[in-house]
Amino acid sequence: MGYTFYMKTAISIPDSLFEVADRMAKRLGLSRSKLYQRALERFIRDLTQETVTEDLNRVYNRIFDWIR
Repeated sequence: MGYTFYMKTAISIPDSLFEVADRMAKRLGLSRSKLYQRALERFIRDLTQETVTEDLNRVYNRIFDWIR
């Protein structure tokens, strides 16, 4: 284990996205790392919620098909 509890990583993003993210981080008073961390957390949460919704829709469709 390193000196921190965080995994350091390198990513490649388009310059235009980097510039927008950099301005956003400054506007919010966050480091770029914190901004990227929050964005990734939200992205994963949103995808997880979509998966749960899709699963529930499949279950409800089966129930409604059975009832009809």
